[in-house]
Amino acid sequence: MNPSLADAVTGDITRAFKLMAAIRNRSLSDDGAVTSVLFKLTSGPKRVTELTDGRSADLSVVSRQVTQAAHRGLVRKTSDPTDGRAQLVELTTSGHDAIRDVLNLRTDVFGHVFEEWSVDDISAFSGYLHRLCEGLESYHERTL
Repeated sequence: MNPSLADAVTGDITRAFKLMAAIRNRSLSDDGAVTSVLFKLTSGPKRVTELTDGRSADLSVVSRQVTQAAHRGLVRKTSDPTDGRAQLVELTTSGHDAIRDVLNLRTDVFGHVFEEWSVDDISAFSGYLHRLCEGLESYHERTL
């Protein structure tokens, strides 16, 4: 890839991430790391070790994030019925509400961003974004 084109693309991607983080931080009383943990619990209770899967954070970091979420009333820890020594983490009603708030924010933000885009432009962007994600996943798996 042409270095100046690579710089332009990576600069825009970085800018988009920073803007999304700024919007999230201004709009929600949550940080991205805790939100990431909450979304991993939408499919049901999990052990903390399961929450580290696919993340670059280690067990101690995720454990701290779970503790933060528990102190804020977003998750609760319960004994694992299959192994009394282990704990399961599950969403509370407040945790479900926090996820709903994030999803509503995403809908509002992207509704505004795309309101003047044509369906063809949105479809093309979606295809390119999908290709980008596939490439990032492939790179991530290759470098593990």
